[in-house]
Amino acid sequence: MSSRSIATVTLAVLLAVSFATPMAGTVAADDHAAHDVRIDTTTLTSGTEQMVEITVTNNQSSDMVSPVVEIPLRNGLSVADDRRSTDGGTEFVDGVTVATSSGTVSRTAFIDDSSFRGTDALYVEGVVVPAGESRTYTVPLTVSGSNEITLETDVRPLNNVDQNVRVSRSIEPTVPGTIDASYASGSGDITVSGSAIDSQTGSDSVETDVPSGQSYDVSTTLSGLDETVTISGLQVGEFETETVRFVDPSQRDSLSPMVVGRTSSQASVVDGSVIQSTSDGTAETRTTQTVTFDLVAGGGQTVVAVGTDADLPMASLSSTTGVDDARFATDAAPGVAILNTSGAVDTTVTVQLQGRYLGDVDADDTVDGNDASSIADALASNSADSLTEYADVNDDGEVSAIDAMQTQQYAEGNRTADYSNTTDEEEDN
Repeated sequence: MSSRSIATVTLAVLLAVSFATPMAGTVAADDHAAHDVRIDTTTLTSGTEQMVEITVTNNQSSDMVSPVVEIPLRNGLSVADDRRSTDGGTEFVDGVTVATSSGTVSRTAFIDDSSFRGTDALYVEGVVVPAGESRTYTVPLTVSGSNEITLETDVRPLNNVDQNVRVSRSIEPTVPGTIDASYASGSGDITVSGSAIDSQTGSDSVETDVPSGQSYDVSTTLSGLDETVTISGLQVGEFETETVRFVDPSQRDSLSPMVVGRTSSQASVVDGSVIQSTSDGTAETRTTQTVTFDLVAGGGQTVVAVGTDADLPMASLSSTTGVDDARFATDAAPGVAILNTSGAVDTTVTVQLQGRYLGDVDADDTVDGNDASSIADALASNSADSLTEYADVNDDGEVSAIDAMQTQQYAEGNRTADYSNTTDEEEDN
């Protein structure tokens, strides 16, 4: 005989005993509750399967023998068809588990007439609950409709079925909304995550139903930036669809800002509005770049990326105006500013980026002999094109041995920070 057939016989006997015994309500026959029962679920979303936890705590000094857990299926509460299977005339339910001291194990569960409601019910074959301990059953349930329901469970020990405890919980099902995320330009994985769902990831697009009234993050890694961009705290209304669109930049060496993520149907950097300027640094003051542009968005959330020039890479974000928040992604060489704003906007955004000291070829925040050696080595190996503009300390438009010499002179204290004079020349003047 199969294990399921054996379980069917066992449970049939168990049910016969249970149905023949009057229920004592929520208190044991001796006026001392043999156990506590708790229903745990944050919410139930209409049309979506969710896991409901039933925790049984044994208050007695002796073990509770394999309690029967019964959950009436009413008020639109059901078990999904793909969880059901029939064996020997019994309709079993897959996916029911219980957490024990040795780990989580599967439990036999099936559908039969409720012992106290005129509906079907889900029955779970329990496990022994040692004295003073708890066992938590997890069952997959689905609710239809949006009206408030009463979720009930009745738990009774196999060796004393008249000591049943019945509890209920009123739940107003959450109506789902939809998140539709994809690329307007580009490709890559997109992930939707939040406390109310398991993370959903799709290649190039994700469309998923989620509980409304919750917050979600939608993120992707833009290959053109080597950086993860996230639309954070996205709110979804009942039966509404929130659309997220990403754009993957094709150029990394441009300062030109562009909208890389949006939830509004319209968000853009106004053509012809971008103004860029560079303030050259010295060996003791950093090079800075300032970018201003006009941003227009119809609402929702907007993410703008401002790249930095690979020939003159920036190291940090100095300041921004016109956006809600900003960060500088240093891992995305040569760095990129990620700007976030929400709501309808029509404003001028200013971004100031801070770079290196002139002559700081190896990006260690100092100008020393190592930088001079790096310039000389690149020249000797015909790889000067791998150096950035920070190596052109005399600002003649090319990197040469003169730049290596002047960097070494500054490192030794024999040249001024702007590389224009040696200290001896300055003293003679």
